[in-house]
Amino acid sequence: MLAEAGLLAAAFEVARTPVPWRGLLLACVAGQLGARLVPLPGGLGGVEGGVLGALALTGTHPAAALTAVIVYRVAGYWAPGAAGAFTAALLTRRHVAPAARPVTPLRTQPPPPPAPQTPPSPRQAASPAPSAQPVAPAAGPGGGDRHVRASR
Repeated sequence: MLAEAGLLAAAFEVARTPVPWRGLLLACVAGQLGARLVPLPGGLGGVEGGVLGALALTGTHPAAALTAVIVYRVAGYWAPGAAGAFTAALLTRRHVAPAARPVTPLRTQPPPPPAPQTPPSPRQAASPAPSAQPVAPAAGPGGGDRHVRASR
């Protein structure tokens, strides 16, 4: 509450108008009440109305109060949001990757030549070649293919 009152006093100083010390805390309390009554994010509109109404009740010139309230809301509501958006944009910025270099081979020498094929032994040559005929799947009692469920 005191920080908001200090911000409102600084807003009057920025607007180069005299600070209404008598109504400063009343204006901040009225602004908080207005924020609770208006169902908008950050009490948008309610804070300004409450602060302006309280400052008008304390005898502050309406034009000076309006100028100070605009500065107060920009500094207290919009500036932190803008700074947060700017920071979020900087933190989520994507960096462009540098151009890819050609891949250098791990070996600097050519691979070794393939091993020479040895002729089959007499035993391997005498054995018959494996059968290349496909094997038909066995049909189960249902007449269809069997499906085996893998257990985990």
